[in-house]
Amino acid sequence: MAQLRESIKIISDLDFPAGWPTLLPTLVQRLTSGSDLNDAQFGALETAATVFEKYRYLVRSNEVLRELQYILKEFQEVHLALYRKIMQEIFSPALKEASQAAKAAKLAKLLVVELEIFYDLNVVDIPEYYEDNSATWFEGFLRLLEWQDVPAALKAPDDETPGAIENLKAQVCRNVALYADKYQEQVEPYICGVVKSVWTLLVSTSPNGS
Repeated sequence: MAQLRESIKIISDLDFPAGWPTLLPTLVQRLTSGSDLNDAQFGALETAATVFEKYRYLVRSNEVLRELQYILKEFQEVHLALYRKIMQEIFSPALKEASQAAKAAKLAKLLVVELEIFYDLNVVDIPEYYEDNSATWFEGFLRLLEWQDVPAALKAPDDETPGAIENLKAQVCRNVALYADKYQEQVEPYICGVVKSVWTLLVSTSPNGS
């Protein structure tokens, strides 16, 4: 699977989107197939993340903005809808049951990918759709940072290995830092809550708890 992702990354870095016009419509079709989250959606989202990753390293230019405009037209609404669906499911009380451990772990991994895509699609410039829906994104970010009563499957297995919840919160912090650096006006209503949550997180994970 890792080799396949690397192959997709190499090809997409060279040919996407102009040389691979069917890729994004195919991914969107898979992401919108079925009302329940499934393996096809998971694979499609991981593929999308692999393709979009290149934009975090590119300098703003007319060509890059045109590519992002094409991506956003196809993908932005699906991205937000999937984020809402995952957030609803991952905070479900039923997910804390031991029998739901595998599902909880998969949802957390899927959500990390969602958040990585958020970063990649926002790093060059703030898209209008994301700006218009910033409340949905940032209220979710704040909820994730403040999340304490997490399912056991998301907790760190030991002191040396980060758990899924740590990976989630780390990516939230990257996304918030991006907006705080480049789009301050959008993050301003949430910054106090974010700073408080991050401080609490740092204190709780420090060796001596202070």
